[in-house]
Amino acid sequence: MYKFKEYLTEARRQRHGTDSEYLKNKKMSPEVYKLRRVIIDMIYEFKKIIDLPRITVRVTEDGEAEEKNTMGVGTMDDRVVIWIPEKTLKRSEDTLREVIAHEIGHAVFKLRHDNSKMMNSTMNYPAMTKQEVFDWFKSLKKK
Repeated sequence: MYKFKEYLTEARRQRHGTDSEYLKNKKMSPEVYKLRRVIIDMIYEFKKIIDLPRITVRVTEDGEAEEKNTMGVGTMDDRVVIWIPEKTLKRSEDTLREVIAHEIGHAVFKLRHDNSKMMNSTMNYPAMTKQEVFDWFKSLKKK
């Protein structure tokens, strides 16, 4: 029975496509729910500026994210999922906002890394201000 339950859990994860290639999702708990809520609240701020689809949000363990210096991951396929490592949630609000916007750029708009401040593959310091991030979203609305 236990093996079958494991199989069903894995089948659901694959069907919903909520596993990252190298980031391990944290198990849902009251603490993880609070962290996830922070991300979702920022996404709602963006939705006031531009129409966005439902975005699946996962909080991940730091493990490989720390090794690869990854602050977030966004899908580049037909799924709309972003993964944010717990360590990123400990950064400043402006940094977190910029990372979430960057990952939405991948997951929703299928933007690739480039030399622009928002879609660069490395984080620029200081982080973009809230207004700069909102202006970037407004520019996407025009496209």
